[in-house]
Amino acid sequence: MSGILVSLEFEQIAVYKPGEVEYEKSVATAYLLYRFARPSYVVQPTHPAQVQDIVRYLIEYNDRQKPDSQVSITIKNGGHSYAGFSSTDKGILLDLSKINRVKLKLDKVSHPKSVMIRGGALWGHLYKQLINGRHKGYMLAGGDCSTVGVSGFVLGGGLSAFSRSLGMACDNLTEATIITADGRMVTVGENRDPDSDEGKLFWALRGGGAGNFGIVVQLKMNIHQLQKEDDSARTRETVIAGRYTWFPYPGEVEEAKPMATMNESYTTKWVDSLAIHSTWICDLQEARTLPAIRFIVYHNGEKNSIDKQLDKLVEQGNPSDQTSERRRELAKPLRRRTDYAVPS
Repeated sequence: MSGILVSLEFEQIAVYKPGEVEYEKSVATAYLLYRFARPSYVVQPTHPAQVQDIVRYLIEYNDRQKPDSQVSITIKNGGHSYAGFSSTDKGILLDLSKINRVKLKLDKVSHPKSVMIRGGALWGHLYKQLINGRHKGYMLAGGDCSTVGVSGFVLGGGLSAFSRSLGMACDNLTEATIITADGRMVTVGENRDPDSDEGKLFWALRGGGAGNFGIVVQLKMNIHQLQKEDDSARTRETVIAGRYTWFPYPGEVEEAKPMATMNESYTTKWVDSLAIHSTWICDLQEARTLPAIRFIVYHNGEKNSIDKQLDKLVEQGNPSDQTSERRRELAKPLRRRTDYAVPS
């Protein structure tokens, strides 16, 4: 492998070996299953062209090797893969973290509004530009966690807090630049013939492209304007968000019926502007309770709208039966906790 390393260093591509600070920072992971994964080397390109150089040098090297001596490559964007796809015990870990430029296109001329995102950017890089640039009223189908990589999120599908109103992240992908397995740099997009090779590749990238077809070095995504109650100049785009954790106590289980209540919540037809994420949690410090349910609520709109939706849920069925009573009890804290308006 020394020949590859010499070539990469000649191209001024950073190469790190075990024990070096940048190596240890790159392989570190919060997922304990993969904490001992140690690739032979970590490479950190700073430009898409360097990614292409890395792939080409590996192709040349592997063509001269027997199958069991060939060097594999693993791609890392944010390192949040639950399946360990961004960790490896062999070969080269290609860390895209230095290729993280984000360029917003929100001027009056651009339509639709969009953003160009380099392959190593995290959601935090993008959100920071939206906030610091005071781009009021704009949002995209992005991840909740700022340290998640954009490209891995989008290429795997990408469920967002705004997916019910804006679609999945991959639905909002309009263009991608990819280094293919044979070392070519190809740009594909929605304007290509869907029956062409480029059109089929673009189709496959939207949900199935997480390292399967090459290394994506740049993405283009749509940016949307948040909803307003009406078109008057006096109203502004607002997001309502809140969190509530429900701890049913053993003595209250028969009345609360948490499983039945949650089944009803999961099957309720909420409006597309409303997303309620729920997580079942077990608090080991609170032995008196059963597993609890944490609700995180996002609403693309005003507070009055979400209150109306909760009221509508409560009013379903017979007001005197236990189901309606459970709904009322659950709606109270949800309404109270979703009072954090985020003016855009």
